[in-house]
Amino acid sequence: MASEPGSGTSNLDTASKPEPTAPDTSPTSPISPARLEEIVTEACTTTLQFSDSYQHAQVGKWNTSIIQSALSLLIGDSTSHKFIVTSTIIQHTTPPAPFSPKVGWRGSEKKGFDVIVTVFGSLLFEELDEVENVLISE
Repeated sequence: MASEPGSGTSNLDTASKPEPTAPDTSPTSPISPARLEEIVTEACTTTLQFSDSYQHAQVGKWNTSIIQSALSLLIGDSTSHKFIVTSTIIQHTTPPAPFSPKVGWRGSEKKGFDVIVTVFGSLLFEELDEVENVLISE
């Protein structure tokens, strides 16, 4: 049903619009949060087990080792995803503020630094060859 010009009504029938739905928040991670925590803890512990304190000259090496170790473990647990891992080491110049155990590695409290590791995952597109063939042929 069309509206008349100047009538103030729209051509859109508002009754036919679907109600907005909440986003799907179901877990889709190929690796459980508990396993992710184990992986990050293992990567940090293995890398930092022999360090007694914050050493600025070692931070780059530590971050690289944590990232490589975590990626290796992640890839071993799921070959259907790509992962991005970041690591940040923050020196304490004053007593550290309390933080959630889900945010940082808990093995560093007495070493004078915190380690914050983030893991991003993305599902690999399985039909990539078919997509490339379509794009090339057009």
